[in-house]
Amino acid sequence: SNDQSSSTFTAIASSGGVAIPFSEGFESTTFVPVGWTLSNPDNADTWGRTTAAKKTGLASAKLDNFTNPFAGESDAMITPALNLSAQPSPSLTFQVAYKLYTSPTANPNYSDTLDVSISTDCGATYTSLYKKFGTALTTTTPTFGTAAFVPTNTQWRLETVSLAAYASAQNAYIKFTNISGYEQNIYLDDINITGSVGLNEQANSSVLVNVYPNPNSGQVTVEVANHQGNAVGEISIYNVIGQKVLNPFKGLSTIQSIDMSSLTNGVYQVEVKSNGTSTFKKVVLNK
Repeated sequence: SNDQSSSTFTAIASSGGVAIPFSEGFESTTFVPVGWTLSNPDNADTWGRTTAAKKTGLASAKLDNFTNPFAGESDAMITPALNLSAQPSPSLTFQVAYKLYTSPTANPNYSDTLDVSISTDCGATYTSLYKKFGTALTTTTPTFGTAAFVPTNTQWRLETVSLAAYASAQNAYIKFTNISGYEQNIYLDDINITGSVGLNEQANSSVLVNVYPNPNSGQVTVEVANHQGNAVGEISIYNVIGQKVLNPFKGLSTIQSIDMSSLTNGVYQVEVKSNGTSTFKKVVLNK
């Protein structure tokens, strides 16, 4: 009767999720990013931010399986609640970099595992959408090496996962889980959840958008080439959780200079509206 017990838990709000498009490039020094949740059951090595490797921008997410001896341990990063119904045909893209430590032809051979799953019941249950290990997960040639893996810019692979089956979900959580095999470092970058058009695609074929310099130190130029003469109605800037942070640009010319110096460093989306449709481009602010 005099014993005590305590437990740590995460309470997830069930209100409407963040509207997509949604992106995360781990540019902010805050980790996990605002709104995300980290699952680290053994309170040992887990996902963290690194500037030693990146596909774009300045940083990426890394899990050190190279020195973590706890084979079989699962560690996860979980997005904020997302409203996938905000745009048609939602899909997930992300960049991954991975190399094995043990040769895949060895007997026995080993691998870490990356699992991406989704929950629509506030995290009570998750359904796997993507699961890779071994040479299916590797992004390098050769596929293994005994030195701690730090990828170059060319040692990444873009992965695409359809979320169309969950298009009606207004509170969806995407979980990125590493299952350690005590093998090698794994990296994630440029996580994007969009509608039928990705952040780096052109939503309106009559409008081409170029954003430069990228990364920028506070001043960015948006150049719009409009092949059909449609008026560019508006340019807006969104942060990684879909909040509009700048929207002073209407009735635009083909070249617009935008001052982003009031914003914090990180990844933003530039939306160009023209002829009733939108084109999104990603831009990195590094002051």
